Amino acid sequence: MVGEAIYRLRIALTLAACASALLAASAQANTVVVGSTLTAPNFVPISFGPSATVANYVLPAPETAASPVDGTVISWRFIGAGGPLTPRVLRSTGTTSLSAAGTGAAQSATSPPSGISGPFSTVIPIKKGDYFGVDGASPAELSQASLPGATSLYFEPALVDAGGEQAPVGVNPDEVAISATVRYCLVPKLKGKTGNAARQALLAADCTIGQISKGKKRRKVKSVLSQSVKAGSSVSDTQPVNLTISRKKK
Repeated sequence: MVGEAIYRLRIALTLAACASALLAASAQANTVVVGSTLTAPNFVPISFGPSATVANYVLPAPETAASPVDGTVISWRFIGAGGPLTPRVLRSTGTTSLSAAGTGAAQSATSPPSGISGPFSTVIPIKKGDYFGVDGASPAELSQASLPGATSLYFEPALVDAGGEQAPVGVNPDEVAISATVRYCLVPKLKGKTGNAARQALLAADCTIGQISKGKKRRKVKSVLSQSVKAGSSVSDTQPVNLTISRKKK
């Protein structure tokens, strides 16, 4: 009996571990990389001078310099040396003049100059069309590679939040070795699900649960009548998705 109990306990623990792994995987499922893939073979470390901001502006496919979605930067990486480097979200109105739109904690290199430092966790809101860059100053170094079809921007002095748009002092045919992971919400189809099932589906899709209200319709089992954001939409992981749920038949 004791052996059977231990066996059942092991099975239960294994199932629980699998379930936790699946939830953890789903919680990170809706992400996109903005910036460099950090795989160019010809990256060369370049030393910062005075305080400056550097960002990728154009990258050849499949890389993307601008975020394709609203979301949150949850981690970032770079190739370079020393530090510190400060992650920064940059906003454009359609030109190379950019403004600072949020920043995170500064980090220093944790790997040799040819290695990748990070990922470093952060929380920086980002909008569709925004860019990701870093601030740095000597003696920090950041690697870059000459690459056809790539364009990077160099701003001196470094951009500051609420400082307005600033034109770059350098527009270069390079890829800068910085990369950000952006989490977003891919809204699932919720109509017909029970309240609990809808909540679980939203959490698994990296979505924020909004207000839950009762509709006029009655059903045998309370279920979702409508949702505030259309299924299949890509929105920020911080945008609430509101639900209207039926009343239970008496």
